[in-house]
Amino acid sequence: SEMLENDWIPPSGSHCHSIVTTRDSTGCKKDEQVKAGPLDEESSLHIVEYFLERELSVDEKPQVLKMLQSFDCLPLATVQFADFARRHGVDDATARIQQVMGKVVYDPRNYLGKQRKSVHAVLQAQIDGLDAGARSMLGYLSVLAAENVPVSLVKSLFEEYEQGVNYHDAMDQLVDRAI
Repeated sequence: SEMLENDWIPPSGSHCHSIVTTRDSTGCKKDEQVKAGPLDEESSLHIVEYFLERELSVDEKPQVLKMLQSFDCLPLATVQFADFARRHGVDDATARIQQVMGKVVYDPRNYLGKQRKSVHAVLQAQIDGLDAGARSMLGYLSVLAAENVPVSLVKSLFEEYEQGVNYHDAMDQLVDRAI
């Protein structure tokens, strides 16, 4: 929301449009907010292929489709899965995410169904792949963002308390994974 407050507008052109997604609606005007529902399976598969920069093999397609269906082809989870598959390969990505899903503990206070468990697993697998500095940065951001602390203060705190960790390298990992 800090970028939006500073009149930051993503580039658009006649051949493309940019979409900024967030779970925090405070930086957007009500009429600019669009609820994103599930994608269709074909679009979700296309996103995975786009990230992989190749078509899925005959053996990979059903495996990926089953994973996408586990989180109802929700856009954020689809993109996170696609990025994870790009980094680790389809077989390893699906196996690691299924392993994480097996460890997710049922909590009746915030459990919303099977797709929540698989979305959690996709995000957790991405976080597990971060180095220690990026995980620490994510910790700072998750605590301070809830209190509306400016990003400039996060950088100062991070550089003061995380000796030997490069702020930009840590932030680049988070941005690269759309975390």
